[in-house]
Amino acid sequence: MMTNPVVTFLKTRNGYTFEEGAAVFAMYTKDRNAVERVRRSGDIKLLQHELKKLAHVPGLKPANGNTAPIVPKETVSAPNPTESVPKTEEIVPVEQKEDKSDVSEGEKNTTFAELNYYKFTRYEDMPTAETQQLWLRNNDRWHQKIDLYAKMKLMPEGHELAKVRKELVELSREHRECWKLIDEKCCEFFAKKDNPDPEKPSFNISTYRTYICEKANLETMTDKQFLEVQRRVDAMAQAGIALSEETLKKLREKGIKC
Repeated sequence: MMTNPVVTFLKTRNGYTFEEGAAVFAMYTKDRNAVERVRRSGDIKLLQHELKKLAHVPGLKPANGNTAPIVPKETVSAPNPTESVPKTEEIVPVEQKEDKSDVSEGEKNTTFAELNYYKFTRYEDMPTAETQQLWLRNNDRWHQKIDLYAKMKLMPEGHELAKVRKELVELSREHRECWKLIDEKCCEFFAKKDNPDPEKPSFNISTYRTYICEKANLETMTDKQFLEVQRRVDAMAQAGIALSEETLKKLREKGIKC
């Protein structure tokens, strides 16, 4: 009779970290909403409860054919919630859906700070074009992380595995920081919606143009640079100020809408 892999994990990984346990839970459960709920809670007791339930499932196999190995402790950092109530770094996969039919009329009229963050995790929940762009960039990172897990499965211990592991750690850091930035931008949007500004600030055309051209020539941009470039490009376009075709081409190649 096949041994339940979660039972094996619980027996061999006494004192496992939250991230190790969450990775195993995500690997073997088909309930993606439950995965998101556990990751965002950061609650080790809730995670232990879910793992114990899986430990009683006969013939348990990886969900969606995922056979990636359990990530060693050094590949991920300790839980570092970046959202209120609280929230960790993981983003909702594309296929994940959430039932929002139970939102009452009174809740719809509350400010963003009073709303549950769980309701703002899907692409269609992103309130602005910039948060949608960030969501897509981070969703790419999510799938890259899945690919790296699968790649690690086929590699023996050694220098090459260490390189892939280091890449995964860095990708996880970028993924976590981008989600935090998404939250900040959502907060800003709803704060302005609750307290709209009567006037729009002016800007220095030369400064904006210089910044945009400098970042267009970079090989890669951080998420914050990406958002700032998009904001300045939009401001220039709204003011009717043209950029060179060469600059526009470079910006489009980097995902900037112009």
